[in-house]
Amino acid sequence: MSEGGGEETKMTTTMKMKRSAVAEGRLEVLQIYKLLQLLRERNKTQVEKMVRLGVPNLINMTEPSEGTGVLHLTAISNDLDTAEFLLSLGAQPDVQDKRGRTPVILAAELGHDAMLALLAKNHADMNLVDNEGKGVLFYCIS
Repeated sequence: MSEGGGEETKMTTTMKMKRSAVAEGRLEVLQIYKLLQLLRERNKTQVEKMVRLGVPNLINMTEPSEGTGVLHLTAISNDLDTAEFLLSLGAQPDVQDKRGRTPVILAAELGHDAMLALLAKNHADMNLVDNEGKGVLFYCIS
């Protein structure tokens, strides 16, 4: 362990925050926007092709404006089938948008219980918090 690397370990689990890979550079930005468009169109064949042939880790990148990622879209639309598909392609459930919200936080905020359960089953970190310090539990009880 290196010195000074204990900053994250000093944080309590209820205040844990992660970063996401925001698309940078023209190619990454164009590809994440295209991937999100294909998801909105529910074109799974082309989504799979882009994930396979696109820039490395495209499925876990977020667009640069709001920080929306692929699982954020499915959590908002409560599209369980597409969420399962994306998870099978390697989508990570803990990607945060620019406001610090993960897909599981969005699912809790919107009352999408089945989506919340699916993401939890796929190892979503239930202790992450958004930029306001609010986590899954806060949104479940509000």
